[in-house]
Amino acid sequence: MATRAIDDLTVEVLNGSDRPDEAEDVVHSVAVRAAGVSRRFGDREVLRDIDLTLHRNEFVALLGRSGSGKSTLLRALAGLDDGVDGSIAVPEQRSVVFQDARLLPWASVRANW
Repeated sequence: MATRAIDDLTVEVLNGSDRPDEAEDVVHSVAVRAAGVSRRFGDREVLRDIDLTLHRNEFVALLGRSGSGKSTLLRALAGLDDGVDGSIAVPEQRSVVFQDARLLPWASVRANW
């Protein structure tokens, strides 16, 4: 897997514009780019050829049933999974918030602490 900073991306402008700064505008608007991302655990294929582009200030939700690869994709984007194939470009500085147990509605505030 190749991981590199967004500023190192090479962008080809496909709309035929001759504005020299347009490719740079595209690079700086992209926060995450993944291409052909795949992940297997033994015989189980969890991710297959995922292509994903997220722009700065976008709000994205990953929805799916348990075991569908949501957390696997997030771990790949965070650089926490060395077994991923494909290309992932992310900012050098990024943050990760891990899943944690939620508050238990039947427990007291002290028990949820």
